[in-house]
Amino acid sequence: MLTTSPNELMSSLLIGSDIGIMIGLVFLQCVLGLMQPIYSSISFSLIPEISKEDELVEANGLLETTLRLMSIIAPGITSL
Repeated sequence: MLTTSPNELMSSLLIGSDIGIMIGLVFLQCVLGLMQPIYSSISFSLIPEISKEDELVEANGLLETTLRLMSIIAPGITSL
């Protein structure tokens, strides 16, 4: 029966594989996922301060359209 320590198992997984990169990408995605609600709330709260009252609906629509387009287009661009 083969017995390997957890350290040997981890080192054999890390040598010659991209698991370290994958762990880093998962961590980065978690951080970005946590920051996204903060960004959204700040961006929508700044719109009334930087636009005029009669342009508020247009500004909100433009921001929402831009965010939706980015969420649709970005995965396709990053997969290239």
